Amino acid sequence: MFRRLKVVYCASILCACILFSYPVISSAELTHTEPIYPIASATNVLKKDAITVDISNDWLGYIMIRQEVRPGEFITTLTHMDSVYQYDQKSDGEYATYPLSEGDGRYAIEVYELSVPNTNRYHRIFSNSIDVVMPDPYAVFLIPNDYVWFTRDSAIIQKSEELCEGLTDAYDMVDAIYQYVTDNILYDYIKAATVSPHYIPNADETLATGRGICFDFAVLFAGMLREQGIPAKLIIGKHMSTNPPMPHAWTQVYLDGNWRLMDPTLKVDAYMDPDYLEMRAY
Repeated sequence: MFRRLKVVYCASILCACILFSYPVISSAELTHTEPIYPIASATNVLKKDAITVDISNDWLGYIMIRQEVRPGEFITTLTHMDSVYQYDQKSDGEYATYPLSEGDGRYAIEVYELSVPNTNRYHRIFSNSIDVVMPDPYAVFLIPNDYVWFTRDSAIIQKSEELCEGLTDAYDMVDAIYQYVTDNILYDYIKAATVSPHYIPNADETLATGRGICFDFAVLFAGMLREQGIPAKLIIGKHMSTNPPMPHAWTQVYLDGNWRLMDPTLKVDAYMDPDYLEMRAY
């Protein structure tokens, strides 16, 4: 029996109430030259009944899972050592893309189906494991996934290209995108008070409306950076400056061989900050 983990993503008014200065950053070489788009290659597939798991590109840091069209509620978990990532598994016959965020090692892949409607009890319908070796540990944070989703036709990709036109330095690109997001996206207090625990951002919608919560800010920023070939993590965790700590989402950007914490909601830019407790990376 499986019980759903209750996760509430940042719906905190904290996310718009603290302002920090944004320091000037120096030059850096681009780590990669372009994003990587996921594809179900079907060269290495795990299958059981209605579940298909395409692990053809696990070496790039992602797998894709498809649940055939059927009624019901489903959950996918990816477990790497002590880290468990949980996703609402769609059952529309389309592939969902999940990052292997913890790097090399063994991942347990499990899919659960809701046993009784209106309860929190699930039973397992798929279980397998894979051993993953990634030649490029940063590729996973260039690839769109179900949390940081975009395609070649996404509006955020067009905006990223517009903002970075003529720029060749990674720091200049990061600065241009960061300043755009912080200057043009407003915090949505109503959404923060009513957001569902199952909410997943739509970056194009955030760009179009100019409003969002911290989850939206972080996804938009990360997606626009990935388009420029700059590895960017979406981080889910807690901001420890309040009592109790508040759920929060922010971004880490890979520059000059280091992961840099950049929070476009609170306007924080630092290599380390004790107020940030990282729980999951996507």
